[in-house]
Amino acid sequence: MSASIPDHPTLPAILLAAGLSTRMGAFKPLLPLAGKPLILRVIDSLRNSGAIGDILVVTGYRAAEVEGALADAGVRAVFNPNFERGEMLSSVRAGISALAARGGRPEGFVLAFADQPAVLSSTIRALVAAFQAQKSSLALPQYTGRRGHPLVLSTALMPEIAALGPAETLREVIHRHLPRAALVTVDDRSVLDDLDTPEDLARAQAAFLISPPGG
Repeated sequence: MSASIPDHPTLPAILLAAGLSTRMGAFKPLLPLAGKPLILRVIDSLRNSGAIGDILVVTGYRAAEVEGALADAGVRAVFNPNFERGEMLSSVRAGISALAARGGRPEGFVLAFADQPAVLSSTIRALVAAFQAQKSSLALPQYTGRRGHPLVLSTALMPEIAALGPAETLREVIHRHLPRAALVTVDDRSVLDDLDTPEDLARAQAAFLISPPGG
């Protein structure tokens, strides 16, 4: 990864943790990975990147339990009242609404997911650096030519996200701006992996014990 590393926190992050975890059969944000809830693993990765300032965690299902787990994490919880029927887009909207209400206007924000606990801090650093250097609308990681997550989105896209119709998703906005996106090649397979099923979690547990993520 050739992007330079920021010297100080530069962007806020919106971390989505509102879903029902239907396919997992257990509540993903609070599932343990080597003794620590998945959501705290993601927060560690964001913080250790050196590229993130404020972290807004969007909650929904079992919000009180999530907020309890976050009590000492130094993050802000934002409740999405539409979590049961609004899909991911409603959580993104809840996050950007809270971000806008903070005052000021950062140039962008990282959009992260509670079921991606193994993304390397160096990947987040590289995404933020590429986003800033290329002054692009968004930045995405790619591993072996396949695009993944997390993302960096320009705050200029917030009105476009808010205006999406009921049958549309965030993917519509991403595809519109993909020709001008910063695509960052990373040596981090975890950008392609989210933990949706018990089998996914078992593989992550095994991989973590063999080689805990760093960087």
